[in-house]
Amino acid sequence: MKRQRVLILGGGCGGVAAAWSLSSTPRARRRFDVTLLQSGWRLGGKGATGRDPTRGHAVLEHGLHLWLGFYRHAFSMVRDLYEHWNGPTDGPQRSLESAFTPAYDVRLRGPARAGSQQWDLEFPRLPGRPWDPSAETSWLATSKRWLRQLPTLLGGIPKDDRATFLSLGRTVARGLAREWARWGEHAWDRMDLEDFRAWLARHGATPEVTDSPPVVGLYDLGFAYPRGGQSVQEGRAAAGVAVKVLLRMFADYRGAPLWRMSAGMGDTVFAPAWDVLKTRGVNISLFHHVLGVSAERGRVSKVRVGIQASGLENYDPLIDVGSVRAWPERPIEDRLDRLAPGALDGDLSETLAEVELRDGQDFDAVVMAIPAAAQRRCAVGLAEANPRYGAMLEACHTIPTVAAQVWMSRSAEALGSDAVPSVSTGHPGLFRTHANMTDVLEAEAWKEAPRHLAYLCGAAPPEVLAASSREQAHARLRELAASWFRTRAPTAWPGAATASGSFDEGALHVDPGGRRTDAVYLRANTEAWERYVLSLPGTTGHRLAPNDSGFDNLFLAGDWTRNEINGGSVEAAVSSGMIAARAIEAQA
Repeated sequence: MKRQRVLILGGGCGGVAAAWSLSSTPRARRRFDVTLLQSGWRLGGKGATGRDPTRGHAVLEHGLHLWLGFYRHAFSMVRDLYEHWNGPTDGPQRSLESAFTPAYDVRLRGPARAGSQQWDLEFPRLPGRPWDPSAETSWLATSKRWLRQLPTLLGGIPKDDRATFLSLGRTVARGLAREWARWGEHAWDRMDLEDFRAWLARHGATPEVTDSPPVVGLYDLGFAYPRGGQSVQEGRAAAGVAVKVLLRMFADYRGAPLWRMSAGMGDTVFAPAWDVLKTRGVNISLFHHVLGVSAERGRVSKVRVGIQASGLENYDPLIDVGSVRAWPERPIEDRLDRLAPGALDGDLSETLAEVELRDGQDFDAVVMAIPAAAQRRCAVGLAEANPRYGAMLEACHTIPTVAAQVWMSRSAEALGSDAVPSVSTGHPGLFRTHANMTDVLEAEAWKEAPRHLAYLCGAAPPEVLAASSREQAHARLRELAASWFRTRAPTAWPGAATASGSFDEGALHVDPGGRRTDAVYLRANTEAWERYVLSLPGTTGHRLAPNDSGFDNLFLAGDWTRNEINGGSVEAAVSSGMIAARAIEAQA
């Protein structure tokens, strides 16, 4: 039987999930010949990481990546990867249990009005783990267990705010009952036409509820500030998406609501993915940048690709950092014959060669796993051939994000209360979300290890949004971050404040031979492929499902597609990749 040739464009979560699904069984490997094209030197998309040898081989992320306890599809994929990976026998990658650690504590902040400043929530410990296939329980049983532990959750909320929390729950329940009574199964789509806070208010919520810490935290989680605003009043989030995520976060998780990765997302997820997919016969072609996709008579007809490196046949892109199989921050040049000069700086316009792949000759099916924002450059042909596809690309809104990683010489307890929680949201200023990621230090290789590692992130503020280039965006971020450390850091970390109330740079870690400035890593994610996908009111209806691209041989994968979440997340991307793979299998 002739194997169907599947061409996957993009190696983020959606593309990797499609490749994994199409190669996960011996039968699938006999049916499909899978090729995955990825620009640059690593898999992962927004989840890609690198190791910096000048900074203790520290993990450098695009931002904060926490997996939620309801990520059933994402965890099932990673479980399978670890089960079939001949990976390290020591360190964080030795098992899924060591790669992911549970977190139950969350600090939520709201506007500084009476009784709405800080909630320290300790979430119930529910049965199972997200990757356990045997942990299926009914919604009713889960709800009963959750309600039995509700007093523990309420214990972290100031007494004056407990009525606000309960009112939020009643408003959501009342609103859902009304929407389903009127719209039935179309209720979610109707709700997505309206902003979440406006929806709450329409169903009777007071300002104390619409601006409460859980609502603020939800907007912060989704970077839902399309104009770079700094307050929840400037946020915009589709109500249906917000309600589904809120319900799942609070009551539909397994084990813990949050799961932290012990070695960064690239090493935890995409290092085993590289090894396992290669072992299963998937042809992963790095340094292959999609220049254009054309369509004729309802099918993708051509894919034009720029190649930025040669000597890729046996190229191993990974390095060893202690016991961790990891991705470097830059490509390993001495393992390549030649590399286009611009490839090191992300300049995709410089190529060594260009090839044109054709329908029926080089591929039979295509999985488009390039983010929609980046497709506006390479998928013009699809938009011209199909108005629905063009409308989808036009309606997909994204936001650049900003992130910082800070290595500290003092422990979380010494730095103060805001350093201790696993994650806290609602902080004023540049970085609205803070996370304690000290566990990652064990996967790094400092000569003298720091005592604390903080990850900070937020939607890009207007100053960064207005930047005319990536370089200018990073320059403005450095200026804003310097101001943040002067004015906000002493409040966030009281143990790093001087007697005059300024930030004590002595709290920053110094590795022997290093500098304190090396203890802060800043990143502005402004490129089209790394921007965060928003779920704005009125846009859900323009999303296309993975199996409904409008082209006979084109399937879609990514968190920008129509799926059960319809929001930016690992789970949305992975589930869409799996749906795309099933559609290809059904068509073959």
